[in-house]
Amino acid sequence: MTNTKRINIENELAILMNKFDSQRNILPPESIFLFESLFSLFRVLIAAIGVKATSRNSSLPPSQDPFRQKDKSKDKKKVGGQEGHKGKSLKQVLSPDKVIYHAVDICTSCDRRLSTAKCHHISKHQVFDIEVKVVVTEHQAEHKVCECGHMQSAQLPSGVSAPCQFGASVKSMAVDLTNVQFVPQKRASDFFASKLNLSVSQRSIENFNKECFEKLAPWEEAAKLDLIKSELMHGDETGININKVNAWIHSLSNDRTVLMMPHMSRGSEAIDAMGILPHYHSILCHDFWAPYAAYDVIHACCHAHLQRELIKADEDYGQKWALKFKKLFLYANKLRNKQDGILTWDQIRRIESTYSSVLKEADIECPLNINRNGKRGRIGQSYPRQLLNRLIMRRSWILLFLYDSRVPFTNNQAERDIRMTKVQQKVSGCFRTFEGAQRFCRIRSFILSMQKQGKNPQEELEKIFRGT
Repeated sequence: MTNTKRINIENELAILMNKFDSQRNILPPESIFLFESLFSLFRVLIAAIGVKATSRNSSLPPSQDPFRQKDKSKDKKKVGGQEGHKGKSLKQVLSPDKVIYHAVDICTSCDRRLSTAKCHHISKHQVFDIEVKVVVTEHQAEHKVCECGHMQSAQLPSGVSAPCQFGASVKSMAVDLTNVQFVPQKRASDFFASKLNLSVSQRSIENFNKECFEKLAPWEEAAKLDLIKSELMHGDETGININKVNAWIHSLSNDRTVLMMPHMSRGSEAIDAMGILPHYHSILCHDFWAPYAAYDVIHACCHAHLQRELIKADEDYGQKWALKFKKLFLYANKLRNKQDGILTWDQIRRIESTYSSVLKEADIECPLNINRNGKRGRIGQSYPRQLLNRLIMRRSWILLFLYDSRVPFTNNQAERDIRMTKVQQKVSGCFRTFEGAQRFCRIRSFILSMQKQGKNPQEELEKIFRGT
C-alpha cells in the first residue's frame, strides 16, 4: 500500500472519530457501542497494513493508542515520593484556635496518684479539621421621618438590597465548583443542600456565573492589554461542542495572564475577534497552525509537535533524515538547558551547519514530487515531503530557540491552559449556548490567571463579587 493511501486512511479515521466524540452525548447506547466496535476493527486493520498513528507520532491522545499497554517503566519506581521530590507535610501553628489540656492523674505502673506531682514536660499534638457553617449577617436600617415630611432611610452597604440574599462567599464557591472543579450545576446545588443546609437552586448558580461574567468585563480588557505588551505569548486552539455544532476555543497566554474565547471559526476570523494578535508584534509560540503565519509577529514553533511528526516520518515512512533532525533538536535543547538558555555563537553555527547538511540529505531521500495527475492547483506531496518543506520554509521559526533564551522549546503552556476544557466537555457533554461558552471562557481565564500569579482564585472571586 502506498504512503499516500496510508496517510489518507489515517486522516479519515481521525476525522470520523472526532465527529463521533462530538456527537456522543446525543447518540443512544446501542449506536455508541456499534461505532466503538467499528473503530476498534478499523484500528486493527490499520495496524495490519502498517499505519501506526499513536500519541508518540501524532496528535492522537494516549487513550486512543492502538493496543495501548501500561507503561512498565513506572513499575520499576519505588512507592512514594521519588528522588528529588520536595515533600510537603503538615506543620504545627503557633496559635491554635482551640487548646484542650489533658492531665495525668494516676500512674498506670503503680496506681499512685499524681495530682501533686510536678509536670516534667508537655507534648503538643495538633489536629487540623474543618468547621463549615453558614454565617447570617442581618443589616438593620433605621428609617426616620423629618419635620419636612421626608422619610429618610439609613444607607445599606453596596449590594445589600433584598430581604434575603446570598453573599459573596456563596457566589464565589458556586462559581469555583462549576468552573474549577467542573461540578455540574445539579450536583453543586446538592452540595450546598447536603453540606451547608443551604438551598441554592441551579438557576441561582447560573445567575452567579452570569454576574461573575459581567463583572469580569473590565478585567478582560486589562488582560488584553497585558498580553499585547508581553515579550512572549503562547497560542493554541481546541475544538468544543456548542448545541451539537462544532466550534473552537482560542487561547493566548503569557506567564501571568490567560485569555480564552470561543468562536465558530478556527481561522483568522476568530483570532481577529480576540483583538490581540493584530496589535501584537513580539514572540508568539504556536504549533504551525497556518492562520498564525499571517500576523506580524516573531514566530517560534512548538518542538513537541515537531518531534511527533518527525517520529512518524521515521517510523511509518522510513525517512532516515527525520531521525537525524529529531536527535539534533533534542541535543540542542539539552545543551541550552545546561547553559541556562544561552548558547555560544560557535555552538549555534555548528547546529545551523548540521541542520543544512541534513536538509540536503533529506532532499535526496525524499525528493519533491513534480508530476501532475491532470488536476489543477498545487501538486500533491507525500507526508514526509510536506514536513520537509516546512523545515525548509520555517527554519527561522524552528531554530529561534537557539538565539533567544526567552523562547521555550515547546508550546506546552498553551496546551495546559486549554486542556481542562476537555474535562468540562466530558462532564457536561457540550455547551448549550454560545453565551454559556463565553461565560466559561472568561471565568476560566480569570481563574487560570490568578493561579499563575500565585493568588487564591476563591478569594479573588469574592473580591469580584464584593466589587473591591
